[in-house]
This record gives sequence, C-alpha cells and structure tokens, in this order.
Amino acid sequence: ISFFVNRGVVTDEMCIRDSLNTMELREALRLLTVNGQQPIDILHYDTCLMAMLENVYQVQEYVHYVIASENLGWSLFGFAAYSQAVSSTSTPRVLARDVYKRQKHRKTPCSHALFSLLVAYC
Repeated sequence: ISFFVNRGVVTDEMCIRDSLNTMELREALRLLTVNGQQPIDILHYDTCLMAMLENVYQVQEYVHYVIASENLGWSLFGFAAYSQAVSSTSTPRVLARDVYKRQKHRKTPCSHALFSLLVAYC
C-alpha cells in the first residue's frame, strides 16, 4: 500500500502528488509580484501549520498581510463568509482584519494569526 504525504501547499490538481514547498512558493511570489514591486495585499494560507514564523519570513518581501493557522485546524474553506467582509471601501488592512476575526470566532478548535508585513527594509 502506498500513500502520499503532502509536505507543501498549492497542490497541483492535475498531478495529486505535486505541491509547492515554502521555497518554491517564495519563488512563485517573487515572479508574480515582479520581485516585490507589485506586492500582494493579503495572503491567506488555507492549510495547516502555516503560521510559523519561518513560513511568514519566506513571503515577507512579496505580501502585505498574512492570515494563517498555527495548528492542524485550517479555515474549512470560509471563503463565502469572507465575501461579506468586502465592500467598495475595504482596504487591505481592514479586510485582512475582518477575515481574521471571522476565522477567530468560528466554532472549530483552531487558532489563527494575522501578520502585518508592512515594514521598511534597510
């Protein structure tokens, strides 16, 4: 009997045995954001154990806010609820905070973190 242990994120739907590790995700974000010139406002890790600082560190140059879970309880695909937090006046900061709050108040036993990565690099 063989089985697949996923040790990454962004599982490839065409090849179930492939996903991105943190360094590959960093490289994808580097390319997507043109070396950080056009950063992503909010990155929400909808997977387990992604609120570790080493994961957030890998994306710090390419993302303004990160929402993640530090344990095995992920967000359970709360995307429909997130749409209620979006309005024409939503800023990335407010939206990230609202999504975090919606996750925090779910009745599932898990914890979440919101990281602001808006810092000046020397």
